[in-house]
Amino acid sequence: MNGRQYLDQIQHKGTDIHVFDGFTVYHGAHNIFLGSHIHLADALINAGSTFGTIIIEDYAFFGHRVMVLARAHDYAAFNLDRQKMIYEKPIHIKQGAWIASGAIILGGVTIGEHAVVAAGSVVINDVAPYTIVGGNPAKYIKTIQISESSVEDHRLNSEFQQTNVSRSNLAEINVSAQYWGAYIVPERLSTVIRHATQGSRILDIGTGRGAYVKKLQEQGYSVTGIDQTLYPEWYGEMSQDVLNASALRLPFADKSFDLSISFEVLEHIPQPEVALREIARCTRDKFILSVPNCSLDNPMRQYNLVAAHWSDPTHCNFFTKESIAGLLHAEGFDIVEMSDCVRISPHDYYWDSIKINRRIASLLKKIGNRFNLAESYWSSILIVASVTS
Repeated sequence: MNGRQYLDQIQHKGTDIHVFDGFTVYHGAHNIFLGSHIHLADALINAGSTFGTIIIEDYAFFGHRVMVLARAHDYAAFNLDRQKMIYEKPIHIKQGAWIASGAIILGGVTIGEHAVVAAGSVVINDVAPYTIVGGNPAKYIKTIQISESSVEDHRLNSEFQQTNVSRSNLAEINVSAQYWGAYIVPERLSTVIRHATQGSRILDIGTGRGAYVKKLQEQGYSVTGIDQTLYPEWYGEMSQDVLNASALRLPFADKSFDLSISFEVLEHIPQPEVALREIARCTRDKFILSVPNCSLDNPMRQYNLVAAHWSDPTHCNFFTKESIAGLLHAEGFDIVEMSDCVRISPHDYYWDSIKINRRIASLLKKIGNRFNLAESYWSSILIVASVTS
């Protein structure tokens, strides 16, 4: 078979995945989970039958002839027993990791976000995020320098990924990982509570780690979350409250929810109008959402700074207040209220850019923001819309 035929064997995958002839799935296609925008070249992947789950997140990038091996033989056995006795360990390659040509990733390893594995390396231990490793066995070489503000921008722009993983496979994923998105913005939460009535059924689109699902449930609401990425937090108590689904095709009957919410998601969806029609179909009363404010009229311009709204390659749409209002009106929503959300100051980026103690920098940022010593602008647009169709 050619590389594309092997890729077709993998059921649980997103979009924009590139392979060459020579790409091979030796075993366990059912136990491989791929995100979107991935380049696998001519890799060999050997996943396990049960425990050897392999997860490769969005924007992972492989060089030539990479091997990802979740299965191994028992060295303590001999002759035919050594050949037959196989053990399995999961492998998790996180968002944006670069695995250079000829590298071998063995079972039980997690490669952190945006880490780099040098060519020809053999990885037998976890690799920290933003770290370069190399050698046999692979060892630490250096840390990829990134400012605190850049890390925060990445966290605030966690993606609504377009994968196709069925909920029934949640139990198969045997990894413990940290994901971005486990935070609540107070303005958004208070707006939801203000517009939700007692007993409201709420749909959280792009729920991520489920922070809003958990918090709103604590407030007594019935909440269902959807996302197209699997998160460890979905185990246990949350397993009945979240599912894998796309905003472009919501798996719910008409008017199933009184209120729908979606925070920093719509900018990632190539067909936002299709998602909005689905949301209108499934929502009886109101839709509360936030999107990045992409107006260029903000203080950052004079400092030659640009918000992550413009630099994030996963953003498909760039909204202003006028354009998001127009899109909502066109798809059957009326604007109830529109406000600013998430304050950002260039003052913060300045303290991140100079070499001083982080605690001192954090204190200086707090003082500047507390006493309004620096200009600031609102990073996000928060909208409450009513469903008219």
